[in-house]
Amino acid sequence: MIINLKDYIPLEVIPRQGNVKPLNVIEGHSSLQLNARNCRKSLILPKFIEFNDNDFMAIGLYLAEGYKAVKFDKKTYHSGEIDFAMSELNCLELFCNFIEKIGISRTELKICVNLNINFKYQISEEEVLDYWIKSLNLTRASLRPTSRVSYTGTQGKKISTCTGKHGCLHLTYASIIFRSFFLNFINKIFDEAIASKNISVICLILKGFFAGDGHVEYSIKPKRKGLYFCNQNHAFIKKLINSLQILGVNSYFITDPNNLKTNGKSLVIAKYSYMKILIDYEITDLISYKKEKSLALMNSYNIINGRFSNKLKVNASDQI
Repeated sequence: MIINLKDYIPLEVIPRQGNVKPLNVIEGHSSLQLNARNCRKSLILPKFIEFNDNDFMAIGLYLAEGYKAVKFDKKTYHSGEIDFAMSELNCLELFCNFIEKIGISRTELKICVNLNINFKYQISEEEVLDYWIKSLNLTRASLRPTSRVSYTGTQGKKISTCTGKHGCLHLTYASIIFRSFFLNFINKIFDEAIASKNISVICLILKGFFAGDGHVEYSIKPKRKGLYFCNQNHAFIKKLINSLQILGVNSYFITDPNNLKTNGKSLVIAKYSYMKILIDYEITDLISYKKEKSLALMNSYNIINGRFSNKLKVNASDQI
């Protein structure tokens, strides 16, 4: 699938402070130059990019785990950066490949790590940073000048099974112009998939989203079963509902952190037949422990024997 990035460029740039600015585009034969008043650095994008399935999953990953907020009620609206944070190497690699396709080299990204405090004396900060640099083909120049490793959690508290000893890596790129373009781009791709009811693309975006902000609930005491799509944004939850309904998922509920013992708002699929749809479309499969737990959840109903049928055989990029 070939995409013309000119179709995804916003009309305006949202600065860190002050008034929204018009975005100017200079179109070349194979590139696009974006600039805005008082922005010191213009942005050069390829005019055309070739999308594949991994790119749609990368979009879902950023929609889940990327920094997207714009707060016009504050003096500073946002940080001026895109910021993607995860601890899963395969997901970080998907994002790096995607961002390079748009024209930003992975070596231009700045990195820092959040590490659980209980690992502080088990692994050195240099070991943590070297792991990510070598694993993702980054450079020492990618390290932030300060705050390269910060610590989270509580000393002595039980560590979650999904918390790794190498911590959670943040990949950031500072550019107000790129931030405005990128957020418009990925949201419009998702909107177009919903509008056209493109099941393949929707599944891939949801697969990435679930890897980032999905949760498999399977506990005996208390008895709880369900697939959770966690998100605080009301408008985005409506997009999730629309996309799931296109797949045939018509039963769900939304948790309310004010009434339940939850950390945030989630869209929950708890009925067996609708969870099975998501399993069939491999939406829970990108991260291995989530895939294994979702299959264990479904097998607990004593209905499924072996692997579900595969409904998604055609690449999303071939369907458009």
